[in-house]
Amino acid sequence: MSKAIVIISGGLDSLLTMKLTARLCAEVLGLHFYTSFSRKSLEETKEKFAGIGANLGLPVEVIDARRDFLEVVRNPRWGYGSNLNPCIDCKAFMFKLAGARMREGGFDFVTSGEILGQRPMSQYKDAMVRIDKTSGLEGLIVRPLCGRLLEVTIPEKNGLFRHDELLDIHGRGRLRQMQLAREMGIVDYPWPGGGCLLTEPNFCIRLQDLIAHEGLSEPDVELLKVGRHFRLAPRAKLIMGRNHEDNNALLALAQADDFVIVPDKTPGPCAFIHGCIDEKIKALSLGIVARYTIDEGILSLITRYGGLEEKVTVQPGDMAYAKGVLIR
Repeated sequence: MSKAIVIISGGLDSLLTMKLTARLCAEVLGLHFYTSFSRKSLEETKEKFAGIGANLGLPVEVIDARRDFLEVVRNPRWGYGSNLNPCIDCKAFMFKLAGARMREGGFDFVTSGEILGQRPMSQYKDAMVRIDKTSGLEGLIVRPLCGRLLEVTIPEKNGLFRHDELLDIHGRGRLRQMQLAREMGIVDYPWPGGGCLLTEPNFCIRLQDLIAHEGLSEPDVELLKVGRHFRLAPRAKLIMGRNHEDNNALLALAQADDFVIVPDKTPGPCAFIHGCIDEKIKALSLGIVARYTIDEGILSLITRYGGLEEKVTVQPGDMAYAKGVLIR
């Protein structure tokens, strides 16, 4: 029998595809591609997919694709969706990586949980053809959930399995998938949506601001996931915690050349200035942090910069200004 790579997102469709592919093949390997636009850390993601693999009884590997995927986001050949989601380029990118692993490991084809008509940008016939050609895997991508509605692939022509062993699911409904899950004993699966930050309007506003002023880098993308962001100058931004969890995350992400601001004795947000730092930027930042801590009076804050720590007292800044420079 044959061997197949399965691209797995962790959603119900990809879990079903793992099981269906295992019916067709003697050996199955699931691959999940981790990018900077996941809500979870790489460690959390590896732990999650180790659990998924254990539950399915099939091997699943997590591939760190952060660096190379940034170029896909910067310059998508086929453009963006409703936000900054380059869905066609994203799928082609992941299929290309899966294809390299397929050839390296002596696998026969790649499968995916895509369903015809489920997503407006990437899951219709013309888009699937485009993805297959762009990835260099034309004829070698099998979509078990909807394959009966698509062209016969090379593995089928070579007799590795029959066309009628594939399903004909289409559209945005999930009743058939849920029924299949019950039949296969899959009971723990997430509801659709919410997996990629590039589909979230508020996150994409921050991302657009980052691209416009600083360009796109992996550490800066991580910062976009935390706190409030204030654009104080073309090359300077204040990032401030919303809560205790944010405060801890920000302090962990602060670099040696960031100007860090923490409350002295009054509970409040931690923050740091990221980028160019001058006296005006410092004063504006201290005022914003003070305003989000107290309504009036003088506030004591501790600043850390260049290996030095200093206690300063400041008055709250103008809230109208703070809101005016707030990105999101």
